[in-house]
Amino acid sequence: MSIDFQVESLVECYMECDALMHDYYEKTNAHEGVPPLAFNWPHYLALDHQHMLLLVTARNGSQLAGFVLYIIAPHPQYKPTIWAVCNTLAVSPSFRSMGVARSLMATAEPMLRDRKCERVLHGFRHIYNTEPLFPKLGYEPFETMYSKACLEH
Repeated sequence: MSIDFQVESLVECYMECDALMHDYYEKTNAHEGVPPLAFNWPHYLALDHQHMLLLVTARNGSQLAGFVLYIIAPHPQYKPTIWAVCNTLAVSPSFRSMGVARSLMATAEPMLRDRKCERVLHGFRHIYNTEPLFPKLGYEPFETMYSKACLEH
């Protein structure tokens, strides 16, 4: 199996990304503790149009195996530094444990440096029963986020 990693325009493949994420949420525990998945694609497309996104895909032929999507912008508190925040790192369940996520990040990092990003942030939800990939790739803990539901359903 040969997987190719490349930068793609979001406008050309956001529906495939959406389908992969819905499949991922259906087949894993990613849906636990969050509202139903509903990407605001017009928002992401506007960011892409402003050159504030980086989308790297992993493809097995024409099949989307995974993708990483970074939002790139000056940090509002540390102006004028550019930060990249990973919005989504997703690998189709049928391509898990093959190094796809690691390769997606390795492909993206030089491109983020080329865009003058001074820091790259990745989050990790604690519902996953696995050790996060990030420390293995040189990422260190930076901030801890806490979550609390504001509205009762």
